[in-house]
Amino acid sequence: MIYGIDLGTTNSLIGYGDQLITGLVSSSVDLATKKQVPRGYVTDTVESSYKANMTTGTSGDIPRLASSIILRTLADKVYEKTGKVCQDVVVSVPAKFSNTQREAVKQAVEMANLNLKGLVNEPTAAALYVCKERKGRVLVFDLGGGTFDVTLLDSRFGTYMVEATEGLILAGDDFDKALLDYALSKIKLPIRFKTPLNIKVMQNAMRLVKESIQRSNAPALFTLPTDMGFKGEVEITPDIYCKIMMEVFAPTVKLAQRILSTYTYIGEEDAPSLVFVGGSTICPFLRAWVSQELGLPQFASADDADFTVARGVSIYAKMLEDGEIETQVDDVTSRISIEDSNGWAIQVIDKNTVIPYSASIMVCNDRKSDVLELNLYSGDDTLCSRNEYLGTLTYKYPQVMEPGEGYVDVAVNVDRNGLISIVGTDLLTQEQQQIKLERGVRLC
Repeated sequence: MIYGIDLGTTNSLIGYGDQLITGLVSSSVDLATKKQVPRGYVTDTVESSYKANMTTGTSGDIPRLASSIILRTLADKVYEKTGKVCQDVVVSVPAKFSNTQREAVKQAVEMANLNLKGLVNEPTAAALYVCKERKGRVLVFDLGGGTFDVTLLDSRFGTYMVEATEGLILAGDDFDKALLDYALSKIKLPIRFKTPLNIKVMQNAMRLVKESIQRSNAPALFTLPTDMGFKGEVEITPDIYCKIMMEVFAPTVKLAQRILSTYTYIGEEDAPSLVFVGGSTICPFLRAWVSQELGLPQFASADDADFTVARGVSIYAKMLEDGEIETQVDDVTSRISIEDSNGWAIQVIDKNTVIPYSASIMVCNDRKSDVLELNLYSGDDTLCSRNEYLGTLTYKYPQVMEPGEGYVDVAVNVDRNGLISIVGTDLLTQEQQQIKLERGVRLC
């Protein structure tokens, strides 16, 4: 059996096929005890909202460890509730996650002593669920606690075809921070009280204020914790809430508009419906604003936005188990480029190319050396420094080569999970090398 896991910034879930096995499980972890803890539980050793910092190497130690604890917790809950051992899993990831972030998730799964059978982009998983019974063209607006994805997907013809996807590291945590910054500016809290632990406590208090306003459409009072040694309170009204919300989330709307602007719709029936996914989209103010800005009707769904990705990844896992993925689901990759000697991006794979996909490019050494070193990037800009650095490829020549002599065919392969592998082939000897993508200091 292959189980589907929604590894979320705020909450996580696990399911199998059409059934969710757990409700919302807090993604917060106490590193002192190496156990999952309830949302809102705050100490110096509790980690939360670490998903956006997921990466390989030492800088990603805490996110990987915390993620592995949550993954293990979910797997153990399967046994507690069903008596069945959870070993094989599919995990959902933000569509924007880079190769290193996907590799980090893979490592977290291994640390949890589980077998990773696949990764699926969160908006793709969401669309699998919402379009299961009602086929259509949808724009998935996936705004969670730590990341944002927007994906255009067409399921009208019996398969699930991703047409375009983009994302940002911007979400509910940023909104909570902006609300807190506003409140603290009104209270005029001295900087000496802004300790890391106090910030955690105040952010949790502001989250409760935010959720109160969302439910009641009425003002709510933010009050500093009584044990801080400084008194202060400020009223947050729905108008203030909406003003800050629109300021923080304006980039998400612009990104969605950019995706829509690249597609021409023949008639009203061809236009996509808007699917809201992620805990931050539960807010009715945000839904009304985004729908108005994009000029799209909302896709009616009976389920809570917190559960949509989890239901979708569980369906995806069952389809993978049944051997249906290859024929039913098409996802896409971001644009991948190699940096030339002047810093310009040489495209290898265009964005929104259906994966799995492989493309190659002929490159050559520009200086005397026994290695060929190339920087790999993801992004749309023609200047590599403005794109996301993925890592450095190092191809080892059999001997020292003079400039312009070491021609190598570099094949970049993106698998169904969005993971990248590279093979270099010497033009003269036809010798092949698997090239490891090293994440480190960018070569100049």
